[in-house]
Amino acid sequence: MAEKNRSSYRLSPAAAAFYAQIYPAARAGCCSELRRAGCTEDEAEEVFMATCEKVMSTVDPIARRFAPGQMVVLLKISCKRRLIDERRHRSVLTEVELETASGLAATDRGPDAIAENNETARAIFRALDLLAPLDRLVFEHRHEQELSPREIQNRIPALTARSYRRTIERANAQVRCALANAENPI
Repeated sequence: MAEKNRSSYRLSPAAAAFYAQIYPAARAGCCSELRRAGCTEDEAEEVFMATCEKVMSTVDPIARRFAPGQMVVLLKISCKRRLIDERRHRSVLTEVELETASGLAATDRGPDAIAENNETARAIFRALDLLAPLDRLVFEHRHEQELSPREIQNRIPALTARSYRRTIERANAQVRCALANAENPI
């Protein structure tokens, strides 16, 4: 994987050799620290790879005269920052609870509450109709069938961990936006 990343950024031969030299130590150190921060093995690897790709595309260690140890430290700090950013991003996102949509009409709270609940359910289903087919499929697997990300990736082999995360975040955001627009029409 590292070879693919180095070649896609057209690194100089000296920079490519430098990254090849520090890659094993950086990967081991970064993944170890990420696991200590609460990441699973897969999450740690994903954060490290994304960080490594970003650093390799933006930092020329030869031009900056980095020593191997300095580059490992830079990657560790970058991984920690990326993990913090991802955790903040996840905490901001809220998941829409669809299981309540199917039971909304069966409440015993009176006709006004039933009408309001039915309208909410219709708004949720209209929001789902606006999603792209893959987004809708992933959204339904996650929220209606309550499958884990790993189970969804097994059912849809084309999804990587990163593409799953982007797809579910995009679908969640679109559904939330559609629901907010339905509640507060302009």
